[in-house]
Amino acid sequence: MNKSAWRGFGAGIIVATGVLSFAYFITAPAINQAQQAEKTPDQSASSSRTSESTSSATASATPASTAPVPGTKAPQPAAKQVHTVSLNVTHGMTPEEVAAQLEKAKIIPDKKVLIKYFVNNKLMYALKRGTHQVNSEMTIDQIAKNLITP
Repeated sequence: MNKSAWRGFGAGIIVATGVLSFAYFITAPAINQAQQAEKTPDQSASSSRTSESTSSATASATPASTAPVPGTKAPQPAAKQVHTVSLNVTHGMTPEEVAAQLEKAKIIPDKKVLIKYFVNNKLMYALKRGTHQVNSEMTIDQIAKNLITP
């Protein structure tokens, strides 16, 4: 190797080191938070006692419960809308086409999930022709089993 090739190699090593160190320092706070969340209650209690002794604590008042005001209605959670579709699988349809139709009909949130299920379970060529009834409350497993049964 000549001199300029060694310089290029050295520069690449320096740049790669810089990129890796940048990535490490960006993700280090997230790793620390995850490690703190994994502590057992005994460990977190002992660490909170030591932090209280080294720093001054400030207390904030929070209400014990938030009871609704008499005479007002509690907010109702939004009802989940169930989508139902009658899917006609014809000769030559691929799982990608079926998944795209189900995503368009709002049966599945993302077509990639169903495609991945078909690939992982070796069902890419198992689609059965015919009309299949599916709805948005069905799991991916249930939808796939429905599509592979005649």
